[in-house]
Amino acid sequence: MENQNKNDIRNYKRWFAMSNQEIFDKLKTNPETGLSSELAKKKLLDEGENKLAEAKREPGWLIFLKTLADPLAIIMLIAGFLSIILPIILIGRIEHEQIPGIIVIFGVVLINSIIATTQESKAQKSLTALKSLAEPKAVVLRDGVQSEISVEQIVRGDMVFLDTGKFIPADIRIVESPKLRVDESALTGESLPVDKHADKLADSEMMLGDQKNMGFMSTYITDGRAVGVVVATGEYSAMGKIAKSISETKTKRTPLQKKLTQLAIWISTIALVMGIGIFLLSYLTGGEKNNVELIAAIIFSISAGIALIPESIMIIVTISLSVSAKKMASRNVIVKTFNAIETLGTVNVICSDKTGTLTQNKMTIEKLFLDKNIVELKNFKYDPKEQEQWHFVNGLVLCSDAISIGNARLGDPTEIALTDWGHTLNINELELRDTYKRIDEIPFDSERKLMTTVNQVDDKQVAYVKGALDNLLKICKKIYLNGKVVPLTETIKTEISQNVEPLLQDALRVLGLAYKIIETGQEFAQDNYEKDLIFLGGVAMMDPPRKEAKFAVARANDSGIRVIMITGDHKITAMAIAKKIGIASPKYNEALTGLEIDALNDEEFKEKLKTVNVFARVNPEHKTRIVETLQSQNKIVAMTGDGVNDAPSLTKADIGIAMGITGTDVAKESAKAILTDDNFATIISGVREGRNVYEKIKRAIAFLLGANFSQMLVILFILSFWAIVGHTGKIIALGDINVLWHIVSVETILAIPYGLAHSKEQVMMYEPRSPHESVFKWIFVEIISITFFNTIFAIIAFCIAYYGYKDKIESPDQLMAITSSAAYIVIIFAPIFYVWIVQIRNNTVKIAKEKSEKATLNEWMLGAMIIAFLLNIITIFIPGLNDFFNVPNTLEETIVTILLISVGLSVLPFVFIFIETLIFKAIYQKIHKDDLKIAKFNFAKKQKIDKIKRFKRKMNIKIEKMKEE
Repeated sequence: MENQNKNDIRNYKRWFAMSNQEIFDKLKTNPETGLSSELAKKKLLDEGENKLAEAKREPGWLIFLKTLADPLAIIMLIAGFLSIILPIILIGRIEHEQIPGIIVIFGVVLINSIIATTQESKAQKSLTALKSLAEPKAVVLRDGVQSEISVEQIVRGDMVFLDTGKFIPADIRIVESPKLRVDESALTGESLPVDKHADKLADSEMMLGDQKNMGFMSTYITDGRAVGVVVATGEYSAMGKIAKSISETKTKRTPLQKKLTQLAIWISTIALVMGIGIFLLSYLTGGEKNNVELIAAIIFSISAGIALIPESIMIIVTISLSVSAKKMASRNVIVKTFNAIETLGTVNVICSDKTGTLTQNKMTIEKLFLDKNIVELKNFKYDPKEQEQWHFVNGLVLCSDAISIGNARLGDPTEIALTDWGHTLNINELELRDTYKRIDEIPFDSERKLMTTVNQVDDKQVAYVKGALDNLLKICKKIYLNGKVVPLTETIKTEISQNVEPLLQDALRVLGLAYKIIETGQEFAQDNYEKDLIFLGGVAMMDPPRKEAKFAVARANDSGIRVIMITGDHKITAMAIAKKIGIASPKYNEALTGLEIDALNDEEFKEKLKTVNVFARVNPEHKTRIVETLQSQNKIVAMTGDGVNDAPSLTKADIGIAMGITGTDVAKESAKAILTDDNFATIISGVREGRNVYEKIKRAIAFLLGANFSQMLVILFILSFWAIVGHTGKIIALGDINVLWHIVSVETILAIPYGLAHSKEQVMMYEPRSPHESVFKWIFVEIISITFFNTIFAIIAFCIAYYGYKDKIESPDQLMAITSSAAYIVIIFAPIFYVWIVQIRNNTVKIAKEKSEKATLNEWMLGAMIIAFLLNIITIFIPGLNDFFNVPNTLEETIVTILLISVGLSVLPFVFIFIETLIFKAIYQKIHKDDLKIAKFNFAKKQKIDKIKRFKRKMNIKIEKMKEE
């Protein structure tokens, strides 16, 4: 029975040859009520979810092998194999004291690879989970009610309702198709949209492209709307067969990861040079010049050389990007790739839609425009007996597709406002549309800015046309004035425009309505619907700015990001909104329309962009031109969009951002990021996260290079010192095992928490960074500072031990062991204390002290500091274990004293780095005192507010869980 059902699912080839009724009977569905919920659930269990075969994720073992192919890991592995091969070649064996160092080298590679594999796997799962949050939905008819469900829950027999910009969620047989055109290029390769219809086709073999009454999964509607019945889902769809052949996807490294790989290779070159220097010094200052000493010197120099390389930096990058992706999702920004996070951090121009992004997208009718005059809504008395009023009110409801039932709202916000207004006049849109059937229609078009329906009104066929007032007036020949139809002269048009202007200046959107009765004998064709119309009037709607929009625009401006508003609204309305939210300013005090853009050549348009932040009445091609012109000026551009025609500009922009609520499937597919709340302020939150990722990584680089260079310099100093004083012997502490333990303690334990640090608000006070900016910008001095103080106090510890005990200890080897151990303790303990200050340092402070952001506790780093401290104590003071780490026996009182002095000295680099930070900050603020006024934002206050919000959010979650239990 199951096999029979499977074969039935596959048998979709002849759906195009069936009549509608045959299909409904075969699939057991009712076109009036759709499937029942129970039958839909049963079909879902029998046939499976409606989704394509997913590309295979890389298995853990493959990710692990790729981590071993990383340039840094390769260098480590080469070093490890050389440590094995060279002793065997030169002396025929590996000395016992060399084995721990070799184990540590491979152990470090193994630990880093395991961590990298774990993080990469988590990152892949995280991105997959985030993408699932943006899964498309579809409107279906079940139990007689239209509802929106996940496309994965669609089953055969479902009645689906689609409009312009929607992807077809499964293979469907079209049963209604007003002016329907579908882009099938993803399936057939046909570049032009295909006209579709609902008529039965001949029962013969046909290619997919010839099946004009079928809609196929993953193709999308470019014009019109459709009602269809699902005939094939998931792997049984036409697209599903293709998807089966896709077995894997290749993940690309982000530009930042590539840049850091280059950095690591550069550092490796320096490590090679310094390693050679250490080899020469250690070999020359050693004892007998034999192969055993040669091998010891080589292994020591290898260990010291690889200690300079920041092996954990790639792990920190992956962790930072993964954590930021999750944070952005919690703030309603879903990124498709890690590359999008990086790009957001460099954006310096945001081109934003107005409706829904900068405004609330909750249209409400505020005023009416009738008889050339503005009418307050409360003063309008609807009289259905008046023909003019009847056509005006009912025409607005009939010429729309929105549905308002209870709290449910389906459709465009503008049309929802019309149906909501109809409810106040006791007009039910579903009953009205059922009474006055729609015969034909011309869907809304972003270039025409008009929508037309033809309805059977009693015994007459009436065309209703609604849309932008200026576009509508161009095609009207008559007007209703004082209950009479009179010619619409140019004088009256001018008068209407003048009377409407106060509405536009109040940021109201005016939507006009006209109609015509198609007389018997007149041509019944779409070319005729929008001719010789009678203008009835208009409605003035308000889509108020979002409360947070003005604040978000101000923050963008403070952070060096220019905000440009692009809208289809009237120029005056657009400027009114722009002034309210701060986009229009004395510097950017002009607006351009699409027609005005067309009149400018490229050079003229570039010049205009210097003073224009508002673009009104634009078409999609204008958006693309705006993006291209900005990019030609070396700007990093973010573009928002929601429609099918926005796809080119979303793709062209450095990062396209689609609307999650109002956005079409095509827009979401074209974009690299999706706003689940359609809110402009959310974009700024995403930019902040993008900047924080880079900030965290730079902090980690400064810490790692400072600590690693310090260790190398101390080793070179000690070797040089013993060469100068004429000692020939073996360095006991700071040997290969100590150097490699530094990698584990500093790079693996202390550095990785940088990627888990809390995001900073103050990054939004800096100018956007250039994508080509060096990673050393603003941290070069910091690297020098860390290296200097860490090195100086390690040398001081060495000198205290040497000059304090050189006359008390006769054995040169024992003296070398004590002095080297003193320096080693500072090297290994000091990073534990200053790791915190490096994380919170801020080199470009432009914020008044009372408003500056307070340091926040990084719980992961605190835990890492405690763990590293305890491990170091164990390796130094536990008898037996300290022998493994080449530290002298701590049972002797003199040894304990010097070791404790060194532990105390290891705190001083933190103290001096902290003091240097305060001094630098004071000097910087004094130099830039005139710039401090730009810090209008109170970060300290914002921190308190965010803390309260987080507490309330946690409490609400706990309350919800308690209710469920």
